[in-house]
Amino acid sequence: MDPQYLDIFLALMAFGAFAQGFMGLGFGIIVMAGMAFTPWNLERTAAPITIVLPLVLLAIIFAAGKDSKIHIKPVLLVLAGELAGIPLGYWFLNVCGDQPVFTLLLGLALVAMVVNQLVRPRFDRPLFWPLGILAGLIGGLFTAAFTSGGPIIALFVYSQYKNPAEAKVTLQVTFLCTMLWRLVNVELLGKGLGPEVLKVAAISLPVVIFFSWVGHQLSRKAPSIIFSRIVFGFIGLTGVMHIVKYFF
Repeated sequence: MDPQYLDIFLALMAFGAFAQGFMGLGFGIIVMAGMAFTPWNLERTAAPITIVLPLVLLAIIFAAGKDSKIHIKPVLLVLAGELAGIPLGYWFLNVCGDQPVFTLLLGLALVAMVVNQLVRPRFDRPLFWPLGILAGLIGGLFTAAFTSGGPIIALFVYSQYKNPAEAKVTLQVTFLCTMLWRLVNVELLGKGLGPEVLKVAAISLPVVIFFSWVGHQLSRKAPSIIFSRIVFGFIGLTGVMHIVKYFF
């Protein structure tokens, strides 16, 4: 975690936090997508994200107040799948995180997320509950490996609401449980936190809390379609660049 790239990390954290506050997802995806172009170890890069993101999610939940009702059932179903998915994903990150193939797979995952956003189906009725466990398993694997399991988890949670906009707080609670379980896996299966990771997390915390709050406040007043296109355009572009980087 060369200090030379700390400014890039903080800029990505600000962008990701704003996206999380505005749209309800995107934080870890954005930071990991950008930092993969630096010499930082990706397992170590993900560690401060895992520390800071729960605090961002709590800030969004607090800011939302009584705007949305939290539904516990989708949270529990997703978490049931993540109990296995996150350890599997973290094991994969430990084994392949420093290998070029990891960059290729990260690029493919980012492109797949953009495609999912473009063709994401809208459901007339809630998805059957076992699909919540499956979403948790796959989303947990992607969260642990790439910090990018949000879209598939969001797909299931959104389906439980007639108005997807009302799912924002439930989704944040789901992500909160996800990241806390990932944090446990960092300690059990990884290198732990350590002073370097804690220092980077402490430096970035004020930035991400502020930008997540600003993003949430603006989401109440501005349409999300333009910013959503910017975010997923960035994700798609970095995904393609990662794929090209692997072959050239």
